[in-house]
Amino acid sequence: MIGILMCALVAAFLPPLWQGVSGRDFRPQATTMAFFLLVLSILFRGFLRWRLLNLMIALFIVEIITLTIIAYFSGYTGIGILDSFNLEWLAFMNIFIGLPWLLGLGTGSVWHIIRRKRDKDAEPGA
Repeated sequence: MIGILMCALVAAFLPPLWQGVSGRDFRPQATTMAFFLLVLSILFRGFLRWRLLNLMIALFIVEIITLTIIAYFSGYTGIGILDSFNLEWLAFMNIFIGLPWLLGLGTGSVWHIIRRKRDKDAEPGA
């Protein structure tokens, strides 16, 4: 979870890939964050061999934090957090958060399986 939040923080301070439509256009920084999330999730799952359940729980927690931030800016509180406006923004934000994370987990899982098979074949007497 901290890795996901650090990707967002680093992307916020890097120069944008392109100039947004306005000063409030977050898509250039969000695209940078999405790339970092893709790489991070591939490394966590494929190289460091973290458990898939742990990585999915981290994403779930970040989704809750993201929904809370969206609700803060929209002014909704309580059960109003689940208003369609907030949920639509959460779905849009998942293009930059959830999708790259899940693609990275899939890619990292394939890498993990290949490495596990290679290590098993390399064992003496296998």
